Amino acid sequence: MVFDSFGLFRGWCREAPSCLEYMPSGAPAGPADTRALQCSRCRCQPQQHHATSAEDYDPHSAGQVALRRSYDERLQSPAERAAARKARGDAAFKAGNFRTAYEHYSAAIQADADSHTLLGNRCQAYLKVGKLELARADALRATELAPRWPKGWYRLGVSLRRLERPSQAAAAFATACELDPGNAESARALAGAQRDGEAASKLATDLDKARKSTCVPRENQTENPQPRPAYTAKLLA
Repeated sequence: MVFDSFGLFRGWCREAPSCLEYMPSGAPAGPADTRALQCSRCRCQPQQHHATSAEDYDPHSAGQVALRRSYDERLQSPAERAAARKARGDAAFKAGNFRTAYEHYSAAIQADADSHTLLGNRCQAYLKVGKLELARADALRATELAPRWPKGWYRLGVSLRRLERPSQAAAAFATACELDPGNAESARALAGAQRDGEAASKLATDLDKARKSTCVPRENQTENPQPRPAYTAKLLA
């Protein structure tokens, strides 16, 4: 058994759970030489290893396994793994690390694939980094798993609105409002999606009018099987 430079025996590593005992790389060349303090097995510093008693250390004992459980996902049940990853994802999201957040949520979903809350959380993280189709897919799956969950419908509406599908977004927001009538945020989102739909409809109407005023219908030409535009520009006088 090897003691570190602090005179402590170090066991399993918190950062690399497969390393069950600290082994220094060598003797430090001086007070500033920290590379020699790295574990030769996992390359972590001794501080990342659990300090324990050298006399009774057994990484596979019940007590040590219980301590390692919160760090080593291989020892956790699917429910414990999902909860631990969700907590890390929540912390990353609050800190603004959205890519780290959706990575942790993805790992949690691997452990609990039918959790609508995990899908909703990952949807939010995807929205923050502009992964709109992935966000829509997560929100849609969440509404399938929990059709009475208003947040799922709201996040589906946000995804669809950002994908410029206002009519579908308005339908999702309307469902969210029905499930949670007092939610002002959903009501504002519904009104915004309806305005987007009206603006898109007006734009399409204006474009159609402009096309008809500047173009004439093209006659079908049976000798050319290739698709042709429905209109052609009017000749200037």
